Amino acid sequence: MTADLSSPLRFEGLARLDDQEIEQAAAIMESIWPDYVDLFRREMAVYRDHQDLFEPFFGVAKKEEAVVGFSLLMASMMSTTLLVITWVAVRPDHHSHGIGRQLIDLCLAEAKRRGKAVVLTTTMPEFYTKIGFKLLDHYPSDEPSRFPGPEEGKSFLLIRA
Repeated sequence: MTADLSSPLRFEGLARLDDQEIEQAAAIMESIWPDYVDLFRREMAVYRDHQDLFEPFFGVAKKEEAVVGFSLLMASMMSTTLLVITWVAVRPDHHSHGIGRQLIDLCLAEAKRRGKAVVLTTTMPEFYTKIGFKLLDHYPSDEPSRFPGPEEGKSFLLIRA
């Protein structure tokens, strides 16, 4: 399926997703990481119920009213000086158009507004180091990588201050 990119994309930063947006985001998850859809839905319920604790910030890319990508920035449970990017996903038919980068940029702008550094774990460190994250460490992981290669079986911890 090829994306119709003739309609402009709209990027928004939101404190919460409505039910329709959550279902559209879950459909993106299903197309990328089907084993994580239930976890994603449970997390969305927790973030909705405990906004004061997690302080979620959703970067959302929409085409008309359809979510085509999203990111999630939230408070770290380990440090009051850190925020964590926990999800970044773009519909496969919209890959390679800079949408993921713009979603990360929304999260970074929000982190700057809050005066905090951002950490994340990923199986794709190259994407994040290209946009200013610093690699801190790696560890063995059975997380699926969408881009198998020499780093298969590892997850990476990165930070951007």
